Amino acid sequence: MRFTSQYRRLEQKIEGRIHDRTGLCLNDFYLLYYLCEEPEHTMRIQDACRCVQMSQSALSRLVKRLEEYDKPVISRSICLEDKRAVYITLTESGKELYESIIKDMADILLEFKEVDFRK
Repeated sequence: MRFTSQYRRLEQKIEGRIHDRTGLCLNDFYLLYYLCEEPEHTMRIQDACRCVQMSQSALSRLVKRLEEYDKPVISRSICLEDKRAVYITLTESGKELYESIIKDMADILLEFKEVDFRK
């Protein structure tokens, strides 16, 4: 239970920092993370749903928000071979935003490095 409590505190701190600095939520960051892990920074919406553990409709709303961000961080395209498939791609602005968030997260994780989860 202590571990769960500490984990929640860490997650809340990370989400708060992300929101304060960028206006994004944790699920937004998770999508950026998974896109950054892809070789071409592109994935099908259906695959992104599995990664972020969201329904397709919820993820579509999230993608729409990221497409409309100050500098769009995600772009959406239709697969030429299968018109039913939709791909999302991380833009250059998205990569820069992701990198800035990662730096903030590293600082937060250093703060929690010394936390004793047995207390």
